[in-house]
Amino acid sequence: MQRNLEVMTLGLLLLISVSSAAGGSAYIYASAVTALGVGNLTTISLNVTPGNGNVLIKGPSSVANDTLFSAQEAVGYAANYLKLNPRSYNFTYFVNYSSVSGPSGGLALSVLAISALSSTPLQHNFALTGTVTTTGNVGQIGGIYEKSLAAVQSKKQFMIVPYALNGTFENSLYYIVQQRLGIPVVKVSNVTQALPYAFGTAKPRPFSYNITQNYHTSLLPTLNLTCQACNTTKFKSLAYTTINLTTAQVAKILGNYSALRGSLTNSLANFTTITNKGYLYTGADLSFLEFSNAYLFANSNFTRNAATTIIANVTNYCNSLSSPAMTSDNYEYVIGGQLRQGWALQTLNNSRSTLASAQTTDDVAQSIYGAATSYAWCTASSKMYKIALGSNSAPVALSNSTIQLIYKSVNASQKYPGLYSQVALSSLNAGKYGAALYNSRYAAVFGNSTFSLYSQSQLSNLTQSNIMNASNGGIWPFEFSAQSLFFLNQALLQQPSGGSLGAMQNAYTISALALGLSSANNVLRSGFIAAPIVPYTNSTTVLNLQSQVSQIYNILFVLCALVFIIFLILIAMFLRPMQSGPIKSVRRPRRQ
Repeated sequence: MQRNLEVMTLGLLLLISVSSAAGGSAYIYASAVTALGVGNLTTISLNVTPGNGNVLIKGPSSVANDTLFSAQEAVGYAANYLKLNPRSYNFTYFVNYSSVSGPSGGLALSVLAISALSSTPLQHNFALTGTVTTTGNVGQIGGIYEKSLAAVQSKKQFMIVPYALNGTFENSLYYIVQQRLGIPVVKVSNVTQALPYAFGTAKPRPFSYNITQNYHTSLLPTLNLTCQACNTTKFKSLAYTTINLTTAQVAKILGNYSALRGSLTNSLANFTTITNKGYLYTGADLSFLEFSNAYLFANSNFTRNAATTIIANVTNYCNSLSSPAMTSDNYEYVIGGQLRQGWALQTLNNSRSTLASAQTTDDVAQSIYGAATSYAWCTASSKMYKIALGSNSAPVALSNSTIQLIYKSVNASQKYPGLYSQVALSSLNAGKYGAALYNSRYAAVFGNSTFSLYSQSQLSNLTQSNIMNASNGGIWPFEFSAQSLFFLNQALLQQPSGGSLGAMQNAYTISALALGLSSANNVLRSGFIAAPIVPYTNSTTVLNLQSQVSQIYNILFVLCALVFIIFLILIAMFLRPMQSGPIKSVRRPRRQ
């Protein structure tokens, strides 16, 4: 009896072991983009059998190494999620497409493995795309428009895509895809978030584009910071230039975007309140960040021809701007304008490169987004140049010793690759030394973030110390000090919701920039020397001058022609008697 019981127990354990490693099969639809940039819906199936952990991918043709690696990571994550040993199984994927490459099928491979291992049937009314890490986090992909179009054409009811934050380029693109193609887009940041939709236990709904952030404007205190030598009235007009620019762009958004327009309008109302409470640069900066998204929605015809035209028009506008002469009391506006004009031109170069190598609609949209950002920068630059023209002081240049200091600062900034260090170098080569110095400070602050080294209380103390030392260093140090105070207030106001650390880190970083620009202004002011007066000309003046010169040339040409005609007439009159024959002399009789 005892022996029979042992045999039955052993058999039961063996049965449990075999059933736990029995595996299963499933299939799923993954969106992909072909080498020709065309969306494609690929069927991927998986067969799981007892084995020793082998992972294979089969298909009509070839499989790239990154896809095979994604499959290995997918089964590892799936087995860990289900608390199974992946070495107890063999996994054989079959991809119904002639050539497989890229890691963007990682999400599909992971969901498929969980379905097969758990014997949970998948719904087949959706498509999905996204990379996956070993911890199941879903990463960004490209070609979202083409992939979603392929899903729509195959009658799928929704798309599962990687999560993107509100206000980002990716999120704007998701919303445009959803609204234009009429397919709900479900954003997930982890594989586990995709499972309820894949198994049919959660109902997909179109996501709302709501970027209105709670800045606690009703509780935000009025700025209690003064700059002894700053004209904030001029800067307020600059701030409203950006707010008005974004407001006008929002009005141009047409089509199925009413909720979006309402959200952007609410945000602009908040930015206006922030500006009116004295945080001038903050209101302008927040409005600037929304401009590119609004432009993208207003110009969502993402064709190469449209992008080419937009980039060309913005480039012509930015190149038409001419910097006034720098003086001791307008130099910050001159430098501010040169700074943004430099950022814009560099970004436009990047947009042209992106468009030239574009493989998907995402790339075309990215080039338009960059052009929009450049346009906003150049609009601000134009305003700063106009403010700088109001100076009555004599032009200044920089001493050789100061220029040498700027060379060293720019060289040091090159260890922080990015927009600021690139424009620092190009500004230096163009002889725009103030802009070069400012850019080097931007690069050093944003490329060498140290906020992770400090606790929240330390960040608060350091921020306040930076503000105290920077706020009287000029209009830009003052405005960044004010923005730092804005985020410091946000940290206090957001504390109950746990959002204070991020705001505190922003406050510290921006205060470090304020201190860096204050130091830059000290370098510039101490190095000013007299310079010859160079008349300011903008593009309109140049065109008028060219027109006047052309008119003068035309008048001179007419006068020369008249003189030549008169000359010919005189010659003709002189030659006419000679043409009638020789004149005979008549001898008169002598008087007697």
